[in-house]
Amino acid sequence: MIENKIIKHICIGHKAMDYSPNVDYMYLTPISLGIHNEFVIEDTRFGENVNGQSLSEYSQLFGLMDMIKSGEVNADYLHLFQYRKFLSPTNGGYNSIASWVKILTPDMATKFFPKEEDFQIENTNLITGGIFNFGESNVSMYNKTHVLEDFLMFVACCKDNKISNEDIRFFSMMHGIIPSPTLTFISVELFIKHMEILKRIGLDYLNNYHVNRIGYQSRSIGYLLERLHSKIIYDELSHGNLINIPVWNRFVINSNI
Repeated sequence: MIENKIIKHICIGHKAMDYSPNVDYMYLTPISLGIHNEFVIEDTRFGENVNGQSLSEYSQLFGLMDMIKSGEVNADYLHLFQYRKFLSPTNGGYNSIASWVKILTPDMATKFFPKEEDFQIENTNLITGGIFNFGESNVSMYNKTHVLEDFLMFVACCKDNKISNEDIRFFSMMHGIIPSPTLTFISVELFIKHMEILKRIGLDYLNNYHVNRIGYQSRSIGYLLERLHSKIIYDELSHGNLINIPVWNRFVINSNI
């Protein structure tokens, strides 16, 4: 494990921050927000007939991977968080309707946001939020709040991309997921490994299967990739590729408390 890790703290979002992180960070955004630390990675870069916004934050994460590969971003590890969500080793906060996440006010966030030393002392390639068991299959759970046809087409896309029948079956039937798997601390090597899989399948789906949705469903591919991302991390854990992985708490900022 690397001592004195080079860590890049990176926020992903499309609007102004709801809180003030206590680290120096770069902000990945699809549109300019006029802030000094922003890196604009536009959703329109996939072509005028392709709705890159449907990838949600994975659009910016794929761009981040490209920046790392080109040498534009130099780091050993990445700490990834969102404009209103993050992981932290600190306990507390208010209960949420969603039991896998706690709520903080913007004023509380600075106290709970992880510090540089929290990462330096960890001897790990990954920090993640916990696995949550929804008590039903992935496909059944998806059908409750999203469009079932999208999930079915995503499975077909996985098949096209040489994902095994066994993995597709497990992906469809698994009961537990890691909510918001993009909230993480991760080594650059592991990040690239995961993003290369997700980018290959995500862009194939975007170009060959995707149906534009409106409103909440407009980020449909992001919701699907989030579930596949969860399975990829689960596979790393269950196959013994990663051991002694710290599980941190998820927090969301709510200004209306």
